[in-house]
Amino acid sequence: MAVRKFDTGPLRGDRVPSATERWLRRIFIEDWSLKLLSLAITLGLWFVVTGQRTPVKRQFRGVQLNFRVPAGMEIGNNPPEEIAITVAGPQSDLEQINPRNLVANVDVTDRKPGQRVIQLIPSRMQIDLPGAVRLEAIEPGSVSLKLEANEQRELQVEPRIEGQLADGYELKEVVVTPDKVKVRGPASHVFALQKVPTETISIEGRRESFDVPQTAIYISDQKVDALETVSVHIEIAERHNSKTK
Repeated sequence: MAVRKFDTGPLRGDRVPSATERWLRRIFIEDWSLKLLSLAITLGLWFVVTGQRTPVKRQFRGVQLNFRVPAGMEIGNNPPEEIAITVAGPQSDLEQINPRNLVANVDVTDRKPGQRVIQLIPSRMQIDLPGAVRLEAIEPGSVSLKLEANEQRELQVEPRIEGQLADGYELKEVVVTPDKVKVRGPASHVFALQKVPTETISIEGRRESFDVPQTAIYISDQKVDALETVSVHIEIAERHNSKTK
């Protein structure tokens, strides 16, 4: 009896997927866990980058305050040396700011001598800020300035001596050269001075005369500067009665 052979090839309903179909299947159906992980990482990176560029506000204290005054004038009072500023910008740019390295310059060269109130507003202030950071507010909002003429005059020098000589010796003479020096500062401060002292010179335990060259002038008023130094000669002698036994 003859054996009938059957065709073992694919049935009419079992079509072999094409290359395109297999590629689409791999993209949209297979390896879902890896695809979800990649999507999560991508979204996380996107949020981090976006968050770094989103403008935020921050206040910085301890910013140095500097005034640009008219030529030939000085500030006669003591305005604040530091201020607080509020800035806005990307977080990445704000992280670069060190308030101790910032200097806020305020231009008052258009002001006349006298007592003035200066408004501290962003448009009047110059400050070097990184990137896209912008200045939004300043604290305090205003300061009082006393603008005065810069004055220079000559004043008598007074030597300052401290300590005790060795037993049997006495201070005979103190000579300052020159005996007058020039000082400079705001007019009201300069004219308030009648004389200026030297830095302290010690004579503790001394037995012989000596010189102190380049002696500095000490002025307690920090608004006034001495423009010269002096030389001081200290004359020391033995007391006459010290030789009598």
